[in-house]
Amino acid sequence: MARRSLRISKDSKTVRGAPGFFTALNLLCGYRSILSTLKGDFVSASWCIVFSMIFDWADGKLARKLGTASELGLQLDSVVDAVSFGAAPSVLLYAYAFQNAKPVFALLPFIYLLSVVYRLARFNLWVERVPKGHYPGLSSPSSAAFVVSVILICDSNAIRLPTEFFVAATFVLSTLMVSRIKYPSFKGKGFSERWEIGLFLFAVGLLIFMKYYALFALSFGYALTGPLRVLLKRDNTKGRAD
Repeated sequence: MARRSLRISKDSKTVRGAPGFFTALNLLCGYRSILSTLKGDFVSASWCIVFSMIFDWADGKLARKLGTASELGLQLDSVVDAVSFGAAPSVLLYAYAFQNAKPVFALLPFIYLLSVVYRLARFNLWVERVPKGHYPGLSSPSSAAFVVSVILICDSNAIRLPTEFFVAATFVLSTLMVSRIKYPSFKGKGFSERWEIGLFLFAVGLLIFMKYYALFALSFGYALTGPLRVLLKRDNTKGRAD
């Protein structure tokens, strides 16, 4: 008796809908983060955003792997990212650091949200023109990773950083997101699938063993790569001119 093949076709509705399932999980975590913030549970709110990052990577990876990427998927992913990496971190920032700040500073979380939305909209317009392997501006998940890692570290060590720190951090992150500074995307040209998955698993491993300290180190280090790249390029250009 012939054995039935258990192989599922890439054209099946189940397989084609897999990326959308992870997109929905991303949105659910972003929504849950906002609810946790409103309840004053900043730790749960932060971890929900971390899980949103994992699901965001998974839906993009599956869409490319299965060849199911579409215009609708791109737009839906951006809307979900605006919630999980824009609205959720900005609400968390306001409740954690800006609730009792001066009115002018209390606007900064909104500026952060506006920067995320602007960057996502710009990316959708430039997606076909941006060179593979890089994209302009700090990504919203990377920015959110820095925010939640700082909050988690402060909570675990009973540290309360001054409002000025969050003012500076929010301003810098917002500026980097809307800038045209190139950041590596770790996918596409120059980055194999094996390299991308290996890098992701390495980051998850660090997160498991070092928790939020690893998240802080990775997000802070990545945020620095853009400005450092600009400075090094400027020095090289100046050296050639001399």
